[in-house]
Amino acid sequence: RLTEPTMEVVLAAHGDGLLATDLRSGALVASYEEGGQVQPNAFGSVDAGGQHIYAVQASKALWQTWDWGSKKVTYRASLPEKITAMAFSQDAAWCFAGAASGTIYVWLASTGSLLRYWPAHFREVTQLLVSSDGGYLVTAAADTNVHVYNLADVLSEPSGHPKPFHSWAGHSLTVTSLCFLG
Repeated sequence: RLTEPTMEVVLAAHGDGLLATDLRSGALVASYEEGGQVQPNAFGSVDAGGQHIYAVQASKALWQTWDWGSKKVTYRASLPEKITAMAFSQDAAWCFAGAASGTIYVWLASTGSLLRYWPAHFREVTQLLVSSDGGYLVTAAADTNVHVYNLADVLSEPSGHPKPFHSWAGHSLTVTSLCFLG
């Protein structure tokens, strides 16, 4: 667990694992190397406090978590298909994953129950973001589209496919990264 309240850590994927480095000192504070090559845009902290780290394997439909600072995998699970992007809500209640097929998956993190999935894109999902207020899911894909979903709609509509709140289409190339500003 991150013990100092002022400690900021950069988590970086490398070869067959993850390295956690103190932003201010540059010191290596933890490494997570069991499990194979990490999928870009599908690793990070499960919770805002950084108590649990997750990573999706690049070559398999598999993901795992570690307790902060532990070298041993604490949870490992198979996935419905190869996942190319993953994100958690700020409160770690929901896990969102985007797949090579363009499908978005939503799990209830406390139970691991798959709540829903839908074909959000026509090609590989490249990035997922959940807004800090927990109100929106933003998805980007190789189909050159970016969609914004209202999470209330995603989590409350039991049937059918959620409709994007807003979409941007027609980028000339694959949208590879997103970030929130402000």
